[in-house]
Amino acid sequence: MNKVLLYSLIILIMLTTSIAYAYETVIIKYPDGELWEPAYYKQTTSESIAQYTLKGENTKKWTKTVIIHAYNDYINTARMLLGNVIELNQRQNPTGKYTIIKNTTNDAIAIRCTNSYKQLSPQCEILRAAKGHKGVITIHYINKNISNYKETYDDWYDIIKKAIFYESYFRNDRILNKSLYLEL
Repeated sequence: MNKVLLYSLIILIMLTTSIAYAYETVIIKYPDGELWEPAYYKQTTSESIAQYTLKGENTKKWTKTVIIHAYNDYINTARMLLGNVIELNQRQNPTGKYTIIKNTTNDAIAIRCTNSYKQLSPQCEILRAAKGHKGVITIHYINKNISNYKETYDDWYDIIKKAIFYESYFRNDRILNKSLYLEL
């Protein structure tokens, strides 16, 4: 009987340890020939945010950027988060309305282009909110060159739509190239 209790305790510890130390990563496949690098990263217990720019650009001076924001243990749906982010962005620049492309509970995508407004440059964007393993994640692609955005829209829509949320229980099972993969 003591052996059964001991084995049960060992299994319980292994299961709870695995859950406590699970790691989630966002995997994005950037276009061939473009060098992207992390420009900003911050992680707290409840959220992570990262900004990627083309090589040589930074958080203040960029032409294209990808911003990933993960909300751990977020209790609302991806659809609700997309609506909240759209509302916030519309207040910051009301010159362009979003078009919702996909709007399911676990995955939602919207696009828009804006004109100059106050200190903001004109830009076009693809915004995705999706359910991850630990919460909800937004991926926001923004391009200040509107003609380039239109030329590359299909490619970028596919990139954002196909971003993967990968979860591993072992840190050494993770992909370590931070230019393509973001630890949440």
